[in-house]
Amino acid sequence: MQDLQAIVDEAVARSGVVGAGAAVLNRGDIVEAVSGTANVATGLPATPDTLFQIGSTTKLHNAALVMSLVERGELDLDVPVSAYIGDVWPLEATLRQLLSHTGGLEGGPKADLGDGAGSVERFVIESRERQPLAKPGEVFSYSNIGIVVTGYVVERVLGQIWDDALRERILEPAGLERSVTLLKELVYHPVAVGHAVGEDGAVDLLRPFSFGRCRAPAGSTLCTSVGDLARWAAVFLAGGASSSGTRVLDPSSVDAMHEPQVDVPARGIAEQWCPGPFTNALGAYASWGHAGGNFGGGSHLFWVPELDLAIATASNTPGRIRGFERIVHEAVLEPFGVQLLQPEVPRPIEGIDLDALAGVYATTDVEVTFEAAGDRLRLRAPGFDGVELLPLDDRRFRHAEGSVWDTVAFLGDEGGKATHVLMKAVNGLRRVA
Repeated sequence: MQDLQAIVDEAVARSGVVGAGAAVLNRGDIVEAVSGTANVATGLPATPDTLFQIGSTTKLHNAALVMSLVERGELDLDVPVSAYIGDVWPLEATLRQLLSHTGGLEGGPKADLGDGAGSVERFVIESRERQPLAKPGEVFSYSNIGIVVTGYVVERVLGQIWDDALRERILEPAGLERSVTLLKELVYHPVAVGHAVGEDGAVDLLRPFSFGRCRAPAGSTLCTSVGDLARWAAVFLAGGASSSGTRVLDPSSVDAMHEPQVDVPARGIAEQWCPGPFTNALGAYASWGHAGGNFGGGSHLFWVPELDLAIATASNTPGRIRGFERIVHEAVLEPFGVQLLQPEVPRPIEGIDLDALAGVYATTDVEVTFEAAGDRLRLRAPGFDGVELLPLDDRRFRHAEGSVWDTVAFLGDEGGKATHVLMKAVNGLRRVA
């Protein structure tokens, strides 16, 4: 592998991100490299000490927290959640289903419900009024609501806020000293803030700094360095032990988190989902990990046990981070012979029953329409006026000019009609007309 700093410098320049970093863990050794600017308003440079908002990659930390209680007998993965929070929400989905996004819940409300202790509970209370997307275990659909519910279960069982539980049971034992979830802790670290880059290259700060604790278990607050992300992956590669030898999880918990629970129909982002991470085959090698993004930044972490290898990336430029990641991954993985996921190529397919797929699909927050026009399928939604979808097979499609994130998959069959659709590869909607 060539010099990581050179790789990151080039990736920042080519992708146009404002500030970003990468860390590579191989056989116990971690190399970090960070480049660019953490805050253009102050001129603060991005360094290995810089904390980035990592978004949904936090779901790995939350899943490990749940598993730490499972291995101590305080929680059971296969008991309905109503056993723990039935007085607030008699939800029949299990922790295993919620952690692997098969709990049948919608994605989640985006409203900020407060920043203090108790905000996670307020989020759960608001979410329970939403119509279920499906029965538990019926379909895969990525759900922030489901993950916040698992964090709330932790709060109820332990009698403490999620942030304290995560710090005491996961962050501190794992030696993640540059990983914080509370604003009162964040002020003691150099922090990357979100930026937007226009087509003309103009850079603007993204305001305000988004830090809603009501969705913390799903990824709205955790800020961390790229080095800490790599050290977190080291725990999974070492069977649950930190780099210092401290036991964070039992090997059985790591094995459980690596066990696929459901195929992801749209693929592209993930082939299967486990209790926490997703898993993909990268050429001849199996990998596990997670990606995330929010208003202030994004990240991607994955590990390849067979090679004792992990790669962490993070950036403060949400709109351009995936381009940065791709450049870094290609340069780092090439010497290991690891093949990245490649976008599927749409192809003409005869005989697709488009009438079985066409219709109106919705959640509480969004409604989309699929129209069959001859041998073509078109998507109509806010911001999308008749986007043409090209077939990957008889139930999966891609936007004509889209990326793997723009994969659409139709699920179920009732009366000859699809019952659900996955948008952006992972977000489920139910048929309403």
